[in-house]
Amino acid sequence: MIDSVSSRTTPYSLKRCFEAIHSGPWRFIQLRGEGDFESWRNEEDVDLLGSRHSVDLLIAEAKTWVLKGWCHFRIVCRRARKVELCLYSIDGRENLLLDLWIHMPQLDRGRQWISFETANGGTKDSDSSILRWSMAIELAVYIHHLICKKKRLGSSRVQQRLGQYQRLCEDECKTELASELLWILNQQSISKAFELQMLRVLQKELSPQNSQSYRYVDTLWKKIFLNSPRRKHLISVMGCDGVGKSSLIECLERMSPESVRALTGKHLYRKSIFYKLMVIFVRPLMFQDREKFDETWAPFVYLRACLKLYFFELRVRSGLMLIDRNILDFLYLDRKTDQPGFSRFLGLSRVLGSRIPTIHCVIEHAALMTRKQEMSEQGHLAYDRDMMEQFSSRQPTDYTLFYNGGTLDESLNGMKCIVNDILEKPDFSLK
Repeated sequence: MIDSVSSRTTPYSLKRCFEAIHSGPWRFIQLRGEGDFESWRNEEDVDLLGSRHSVDLLIAEAKTWVLKGWCHFRIVCRRARKVELCLYSIDGRENLLLDLWIHMPQLDRGRQWISFETANGGTKDSDSSILRWSMAIELAVYIHHLICKKKRLGSSRVQQRLGQYQRLCEDECKTELASELLWILNQQSISKAFELQMLRVLQKELSPQNSQSYRYVDTLWKKIFLNSPRRKHLISVMGCDGVGKSSLIECLERMSPESVRALTGKHLYRKSIFYKLMVIFVRPLMFQDREKFDETWAPFVYLRACLKLYFFELRVRSGLMLIDRNILDFLYLDRKTDQPGFSRFLGLSRVLGSRIPTIHCVIEHAALMTRKQEMSEQGHLAYDRDMMEQFSSRQPTDYTLFYNGGTLDESLNGMKCIVNDILEKPDFSLK
């Protein structure tokens, strides 16, 4: 069962994360929108531009927030230029969605891009970790964002933001800009002359680069063998033995028996005829228990699990299948010792194995010991650390670090919210 601990105040937990983001060792530029906590919480997403180093630092720090029980987090990275980081409150009711841009190719209709290294010269002086451009630069970037993304200028969100910029221009006595924005608000169209005017501002202040010098090419191999389907029906739920992942899966299955199915991860390979023959004829000669035998044959186990996973992706066309374990677990050896680690065949995961969305459940070691005393503290910490590093740093990835030390209701509500966000299906959701 999931531990029963005192409930946490939802906004307060995320506000601690918000304050930590503004005081960390990283540096980001907020591209648009207000900078207070309530505005961040109510935004669909907050766009931040930073270096790869800053993104890595923030993700590493976010892991510690999860282990402290402040939040859950989800990382989605499909291309090297952007990482989506979503922080969820423990009960899932609130979230902060951050789009962390490393290279933003939205200038001049996608023909030019900017990075933090070339664009931070135009920022205002600030002691905060979150920097801002001057209003003129911010407006120019936003105008080109609207054009590149072909945003509907009549939408309430765009109208509201353009109206804010128009009022700021009036306050700063920039009458020409204010009148142009008023024309855009009324006509819901951006003139070519104004587009070029904003581009000249960006070229002068931010030194954008031509997109030809920074290209993103997804190989056919990645698309076929690594990317999970856009329409998701499979989710992996992983974690140390005793972390509560099986309890969560069982609860979700009972709540939606017609749409949710559970699968034990080891069945991805143990049901094969070849594996059964190996157990009958080879294992007795090796004098090994089942778990040690699986680790000895880790490459075969991983490849067989990959094949079965591809089969399920083709077969499961509706509802949701929750898999109790991730295929990367099959390449992790000696997990019950003080020095576990990945097999030397870890490179297989870089070329084979569909990267379905993964939810990694974590709790404190003291709580884990009250459930199952199978792993040492060193082994537990090493497992969580190694898996976090693998899943959060690879690309593509869809990885959630889930704190399972809350009450049962909090954990179930948090899990349902995250699963519904992963599925992105208006016709199906966990109730």
